[in-house]
Amino acid sequence: MPYYLKHHFDPDFNHLKLAPSEREDGRLDHYNLNYVQNVLKGDLLAEWVEVPEADASELDQRFIYPKKLFPKGFRVEADPENPDRLLAADDGYVFYDAGLIRVKKLLNVRQDVDFSTGNVSFVSNMVVHGSVMPGFKVQAKNVLVRGNVDAGTVTALESIVCEGGVKGGGKGFLDAGKTVKLNWCERALVHAGLNVLIDAHCLHSRLYAGRRLHVRGRFMGGTAFCHDFVCVEGGLGGPGEVETQLVLGYNPRLLYKDRLVIYSLRALAERLRQYEMQAGRGKAAAEEYAPLMEDCRVRMRTYEDARKRIWERITAGERLDSCRVIAPGRVMPGVEISIGPAYLFVDQEYENVHFRYEDGEIIVGSPALA
Repeated sequence: MPYYLKHHFDPDFNHLKLAPSEREDGRLDHYNLNYVQNVLKGDLLAEWVEVPEADASELDQRFIYPKKLFPKGFRVEADPENPDRLLAADDGYVFYDAGLIRVKKLLNVRQDVDFSTGNVSFVSNMVVHGSVMPGFKVQAKNVLVRGNVDAGTVTALESIVCEGGVKGGGKGFLDAGKTVKLNWCERALVHAGLNVLIDAHCLHSRLYAGRRLHVRGRFMGGTAFCHDFVCVEGGLGGPGEVETQLVLGYNPRLLYKDRLVIYSLRALAERLRQYEMQAGRGKAAAEEYAPLMEDCRVRMRTYEDARKRIWERITAGERLDSCRVIAPGRVMPGVEISIGPAYLFVDQEYENVHFRYEDGEIIVGSPALA
């Protein structure tokens, strides 16, 4: 009796021949093309099925075998509890390579992430050999981008490295559980659970670093939230009325959550204002909009309670005495520095200084690396 190898992935998958899927509304989705076949360790890849001789001719003849001999490649294994099942031995993507089923841990996207690839989400490590283009998303355990991130989104469970820069246009977003390392950054939003490292300049961006921020070039415009330590080597602030802010001593992730809650509160307040205007048209309108206004008020109270809980967690994690801003280069007038509740508006030019928290105030000291 012949044996049929039943696949639980597409054995003919070709990442160079992708097609948009159809949404429920009938429109085509050009952003999600399923660029890769993800598998997790222990996932079922294929299994043997006994078929009668009469039925074998109706099946794909490539996968009819006289004996149960799996075409095993790297990182696949037979199920120890059922030898007729082939499992993934590691996280990665599954494909046929020279006639063998293989799982590979590193995904190489050898082009830009754009309409030819769609968004790319991978369970292990990824290298993008081009750039991430506007509106597209990349997600993996660790991500290396050889080019730029141009108003795109990159998310990593651990770390992001961008050998080019990030040009956000107000839309670029990088979020890593541990570290983000960039060449340069302009008008972008960057999150890192631990450290943000920028080799050149950072302009008009919003940064959240769980522990440390280090900018080797100039940091000008925008805001950086950092728990412990900021070092800006090339110059802090800019000429004129360029708003440059550093906020230390609080958990940046919680500050970001607080900011999202504020946005939601603002949106609800505006909606409530519109409802109140409509309700003022008469008795019937007032009755119609009364439940909608009450719903807005209830939701606003919920968000306000959430803000209180967030700030209870923020203040519980203060470590102000260890906070430092290190500035070996020039610090321009107009820079604003907050360490916990202490605030300093820089009203003169400094060079080779540090800023620290002491007895409820921010102290300016020299040299920078004291």
